[in-house]
Amino acid sequence: MLLNSILIIDVNAQDDSQVLTVKEIRCKRLVVGDGDHQLSVFNGYMQCDGVVVKKSITLVDDKFNFRGKFGLDTGRNANLKIYGDDGRATVAYLGLNKEKNGEMVLDLRSKSKTDKRSVTIGINNNGGGVDISNKSGESVSLCDKFRNKR
Repeated sequence: MLLNSILIIDVNAQDDSQVLTVKEIRCKRLVVGDGDHQLSVFNGYMQCDGVVVKKSITLVDDKFNFRGKFGLDTGRNANLKIYGDDGRATVAYLGLNKEKNGEMVLDLRSKSKTDKRSVTIGINNNGGGVDISNKSGESVSLCDKFRNKR
């Protein structure tokens, strides 16, 4: 059966919770909202004028493996985490550096479990800093890198 449209007005749940539970709805396009404030889902993509999320947005791939998270930490500070192929190891982080000074940090790590390469850019007591590690996890100096190029 194909319906071109369904109009539901003033639906209430059977109890006082005001929640209507539907097991599954299948459609080609779903629009929720009115006028200037709409959320539209079409072919697996979501469009909206604005999204309000209370705590975090979790990104998953088509097999529902965790790939990333944009959200708030326990101190209500925003952060971004990107996970490796296993969906567990954080390969990129942008947020507060809680261990050192509570300032912002960008931390990038290799997706490989054996490769220890990483770059950390952060705000420190000297203004800012960059820490680089090679494949074996040893610290690499930026000065040495530029000196070897000459």
